[in-house]
Amino acid sequence: MKKIFLLLFSVVVLSTSVSAQSKVDLIDTTNYYSFHLNYWLNMHHFLWTEAFLNVKADSSIVTVEFPSIDRSKFDSTLNYYKEVLVGKDLRYNDYMSGFKDWITDPNTSFEAIPAEFAEQMDILINFDPVYQKYFWLDHRAEVMAVFNENIDLIRKTENEFVDRITLLTRHYWQFDPPRVRVDLSYFGKSTTRTFGNNPYTTPFPTHVVMNVAGENEVPGNWLELLYHESAHGLILGNSYFVAGTIKDLGEAENLKLPRNLEHVYLFYFTGYIAKELLEKQGVKYPQMYMEREVYTQYYPLLEKYLKSYIKRKSTLSKATRNFLKELNKGQ
Repeated sequence: MKKIFLLLFSVVVLSTSVSAQSKVDLIDTTNYYSFHLNYWLNMHHFLWTEAFLNVKADSSIVTVEFPSIDRSKFDSTLNYYKEVLVGKDLRYNDYMSGFKDWITDPNTSFEAIPAEFAEQMDILINFDPVYQKYFWLDHRAEVMAVFNENIDLIRKTENEFVDRITLLTRHYWQFDPPRVRVDLSYFGKSTTRTFGNNPYTTPFPTHVVMNVAGENEVPGNWLELLYHESAHGLILGNSYFVAGTIKDLGEAENLKLPRNLEHVYLFYFTGYIAKELLEKQGVKYPQMYMEREVYTQYYPLLEKYLKSYIKRKSTLSKATRNFLKELNKGQ
């Protein structure tokens, strides 16, 4: 198998009990975020990622040479993920979202595991000594390194970010709970589009999973993606201002709409704001995420038309009309 990630693993035996590991580890809070590092969620993401890459890309993230007894536990656990869970999307599948919410709930008790999660938890508890011995210390250290690199920037920029993104989307920041929960994980969500590693978010309330494996070599990138993910709840439905404006114009003027255009707008909004905030803090950030990685085909027209809305020199309706008309001309 080819290797997509190169990971170095320590071999350290820990004595942490299952009951201690089941607790959510609150790392820190800011005005608008609470950051958590959950042992079991990290183990779950590691196994799902390895299974996904095995099945979809004939690749692996594991470089460890196990002794036979640990190899047997690893193989049986991975086979369960490949046979039962790899086909379930981490974000959109009801079971996977439910498991994430349950395993990260501070009131979760392993003395009362719901029947629907019992089989998976049996598998994870059996694998627990192997994950601790070979993987956890390195995953935790990498997560904390990325978090510590960004927490000061978050504190210095979050207030202005929330003020500006709620103004652009005409939607309030969530207030129950007032802080967006962010679970920090070494691995996040992989897709067959890139086989990379990405953060993901579930709504109501907004719950962000921020990974550290992947593309974090660009200073500021992690902060931009955090802000993007945490703002998903501001643009979700057609009854919300951004999506509603786009849909209304498309219907009224018979303009073809790109799929998920409100999400494209959110990438531009959050990237534009994050870039300005980072540069205020002395962080050189020459390109926002969408210039480099996603929806790049729309970026020139967004710069031409949507920037005027951000600068409050145009309405969203006018900017969107101009954007869609020029986009439709070229199709």
